[in-house]
Amino acid sequence: MKKILCTIATLLMTAVSAQCFESAMGTAQEHFSTAKPSKTFEVKLDETVELDDGLQLNANSILYGKVIQVEDGLRGKRQGYFKFYLQKYITVDGVTDVSRKNIVVKVSHYEPLDKKEVAKKVATTGATTVASKVLKVPGLSQGVSFIKGVAKSDDGENRLRSGAKQVYEDSPLSLVEKGESLNIKSGDQVKLHFTIE
Repeated sequence: MKKILCTIATLLMTAVSAQCFESAMGTAQEHFSTAKPSKTFEVKLDETVELDDGLQLNANSILYGKVIQVEDGLRGKRQGYFKFYLQKYITVDGVTDVSRKNIVVKVSHYEPLDKKEVAKKVATTGATTVASKVLKVPGLSQGVSFIKGVAKSDDGENRLRSGAKQVYEDSPLSLVEKGESLNIKSGDQVKLHFTIE
């Protein structure tokens, strides 16, 4: 019994050894693709980040580091991401070496929230859920997806094929597919998640 408790305690301590302190927005200073990753990455902080160990990274600082992990699209249609080990940051005052602080920065895709698109999605999802659960109309959500696909078909594309494709994309079956690679261009905004390991 003691061995089991010691094992569980060790696992819990290991799981909490990496702590996420802060998230912030940044602007990429160079191109990066998880399909063909480079060895280093440089990003400008758009907002000030204060970590628990007293380190403060001011807005407009340039962060530079060595890429240590790359995930190129994940199952469940999750987009790729990468992590870099923060080696130094550059401000108007000069360069500061932080390589001994073991700061890891996870870089992920950022897309500004489109309120109209979110409201439309909530309305559609809510209406189909109410109709299928309360009114007992089977297959209504698939019908809505089909109509949505037919309406947004490209020029020259078969409308039936476009509708069927939309039904598949909105179904749980499509979650077996991998997500897209993360492709960042210089000047793109990204989401930064800071962790001290």
